Parts: sequence; C-alpha cells; structure tokens
Amino acid sequence: MTPLADLPGDQPTELTFSSITCNGMTLNWSAASSNPSGYIVLRTNGSIAPNTDPSSTVTYTVGQSIGNATVAFVGSGTSAVVSSLSDNSNYNFKIYSYNGSGSLINYLTIAPLSGSNSTSIVPVPVAVEASN
Repeated sequence: MTPLADLPGDQPTELTFSSITCNGMTLNWSAASSNPSGYIVLRTNGSIAPNTDPSSTVTYTVGQSIGNATVAFVGSGTSAVVSSLSDNSNYNFKIYSYNGSGSLINYLTIAPLSGSNSTSIVPVPVAVEASN
C-alpha cells in the first residue's frame, strides 16, 4: 500500500470576508505556516456549520457534497470567490489544509479554520423618472 502524503502541520488562519453581495462573497485567509499543497473550503447555509470532515485519499471537486456541506473551493490559493448564494442568508465555512493529490491526498482535520457571514439583501429598485 502506498503511504499518504505527509499531514500538513497546521491550518490556515485569519478568515475575512470581502466583496459581499446579495448572491456571493469572497473569502480570504492567511496561509498555513507549514506550506501545505492546498486548501478545501466547505460551506453550509443556515445556522449549522459543516458537520463532516473531508476524507483522506478522496479528491473532492467544487459543488460536491460532504455530509451537510458543499465544497466551495479546492486549490492552493488563499482566497475563494463563492457565488450562486441566496440573498440575505447566513453561510458557515470550514477551511482545511491538505497535502498531496489523488489517492495520496491527506487532509488535516483537527481544528479547521471556521467562520460565517451573511449575504446582503437584494436592493429594491428605485424609479428615477416616470412617464405616462
């Protein structure tokens, strides 16, 4: 049996949110100091956070389900644009470090970075001119 990639030494830190709209937002985080291969971001809608960790040896893709969550990002960057969200809704996120790829991928599941934020309300249209 081939051994898994080394487990990352730590998780990313300092989750912030920017570019918040009625149907999306951008997540930004600071890279883990152990320089992992990448990160996977899970999201849920509502008050309950993601309840299932990613499984080592499984490669996930954006849009795939893990427990009660949806994969929102997989990659080596430290930001993710999350779109196609519902307006005026709360979203919970967990971000995990991983090393390796394919059947050798290994996720650090202890103490993932987590946070939540809400999308904005759809703006009400304003008439600027009327005609008959």
